[in-house]
Amino acid sequence: MANGESGIEFNFKMRGGAFDPETGALDMESCELKMFHPNSGNHDLFRTATTIYSGGYAVLGVTGAEPLFLVVQLHPVQGLR
Repeated sequence: MANGESGIEFNFKMRGGAFDPETGALDMESCELKMFHPNSGNHDLFRTATTIYSGGYAVLGVTGAEPLFLVVQLHPVQGLR
């Protein structure tokens, strides 16, 4: 995803793991966010693992001079028939 005309680009990747249908818990084995800035190149912003529960939120991010947070919510989806 690009950030307007600044040339800054973000790349977010998630890799899911096990899902527990009884609790609605989804293990996210890898969540990573990278940024490309045209003046300074690539930057790894964060890489983590977490568990998200159905209907719940997970807040991922970094703190510092320029804090950045990404909120992910898990919703159940019914299959099409």
